[in-house]
Amino acid sequence: MKTILAGAVAAAALLAVAPAQAAMTEVTVGTEAAYAPFEYVNPQGEIVGFEIELGNAICAAAELKCTWVNVPFDALIAQLQEKKIDAIMSSMSITEKRQKSIDFTKKYFQVPNAFVARKGSTLDVASEGGLKGKVIGVQSGTTNADYLKAKYEDSVEIRRYPTQEEVTMDLVNGRLDAMVVDSVIGSEWFKKPEGQDYTFVGPMLRDPLFGQGVGVGLRKGDDELKARFEAGIDKVMAEGIPQQLSQKWFGVNIYE
Repeated sequence: MKTILAGAVAAAALLAVAPAQAAMTEVTVGTEAAYAPFEYVNPQGEIVGFEIELGNAICAAAELKCTWVNVPFDALIAQLQEKKIDAIMSSMSITEKRQKSIDFTKKYFQVPNAFVARKGSTLDVASEGGLKGKVIGVQSGTTNADYLKAKYEDSVEIRRYPTQEEVTMDLVNGRLDAMVVDSVIGSEWFKKPEGQDYTFVGPMLRDPLFGQGVGVGLRKGDDELKARFEAGIDKVMAEGIPQQLSQKWFGVNIYE
């Protein structure tokens, strides 16, 4: 009788634990799907791109079932803190400022940033004071915005926009002299009809203000989920998956 009773108790305990374990493997990942080829919505309404495919590989390696949701970039941290999402994978750079609000895993990629202007522009971004009086556009809430504020706030007019699409629109319409953008996103934009008359100006930007690379954003103290994500990152890195996906989506290996 005691054996039967003990078995029943053990079975009940397992049933009680099982839902909690299943819940732990379900992870809602927030991303702003407006940055082809990193993350964007395809004609079928699906969120796809380099970071999505890499994120799915990391999740699979970490034994996590990840569901992607489209969230405006400047709302991602708030939604994470409010527990509307469980993680952020949206080309979000690891910076000291953001680490005051959320935790990050180790980086899983890093891409330099750059100024973009119309071809033939005489814009001088290399010398001190070369941008004085110019109007520079940037997406708000990004490391690009932090960089411009730190380096150029006293010498240029910085215009901040909710989305990168609005930045490029004002550049094309002549309301901006230049913009600062992720170099891969810029390269992709140059391939579009509206971006063919534009190019990078000056050297690639690799200032520490741009952070320590892109990591998975997590709530403070979510150490177990962080450990699982980092184990997943280590596994896909060891298998060469990020390098393969970089070649697939960008035509170059950004990990070199």
